[in-house]
Amino acid sequence: MVAQMYVDQASAVIMTTYAKAKELGVPETKIIHLHGCADTKEKWHISDRVDYTSCPAMRVGSQHAFDMAGKSAADMALFDLYSCFPSAVEVACDALGLDPFDPRGLTVTGGLPFFGGPGNNYTMHAIATMAQKLRAAPTSYGYVTGNGWYLTKHSFGVYSAQAPDGPFERVSSASYQSDIDTLTSPAFTQTPQGEAAVETYTVVFKKQDPVKALFIGRLNETGARFLATSKDPAVMAQMIDQPVIGRPITVAPGEKANEARFAS
Repeated sequence: MVAQMYVDQASAVIMTTYAKAKELGVPETKIIHLHGCADTKEKWHISDRVDYTSCPAMRVGSQHAFDMAGKSAADMALFDLYSCFPSAVEVACDALGLDPFDPRGLTVTGGLPFFGGPGNNYTMHAIATMAQKLRAAPTSYGYVTGNGWYLTKHSFGVYSAQAPDGPFERVSSASYQSDIDTLTSPAFTQTPQGEAAVETYTVVFKKQDPVKALFIGRLNETGARFLATSKDPAVMAQMIDQPVIGRPITVAPGEKANEARFAS
């Protein structure tokens, strides 16, 4: 279910202009062209995210990459969606309008849980594998994504053995990054008090033992978002065994962190 980072492997990508590749004698059958690309960043602080079920940075970045290539997700024969966790793939599918069970598949390597890759170097492996597959299907197009941190930093690329119709012209990411930065974040409070509801949550483990529950919630009265925690074993047990999103909680400032518990 999660990325296998500690894998001893290597990959390499050689980048040149088309003219330089021809000067070096690289045959057409080996050349893969980058048709479209983009780099985006989600709102850095998790507490500033618009919500926890979508990723505007994926939506904006993928659309820019496709627009630059003059293509769409429907035109892609191959995909490799960065797969550090199942949620990352699911959110990417939503951003692209893909069915998670799309018959084209969502990876050319097997994905991080099976293929591995040392840290973000996995995306290099995805590009290298995509190049091999596109050489074997020279009229096809492939799409590769990468991300880092908590679905925070994103990169997108559209590739093909087919040459682009015109010159490659990349624009500054600032021209579309503003579409993400200007999205309205919920109001936030550092000192929440009162009745609230769970917006999202997780339980932190030390090996097999739960040690701390983390809440992101919304105050009922104001709708303000907050962060809170609990080390109560009963609270953690409920969060592990039951879905609790939307469940009523009460929250109050604590000595070191805000403290939450389920409403009785």
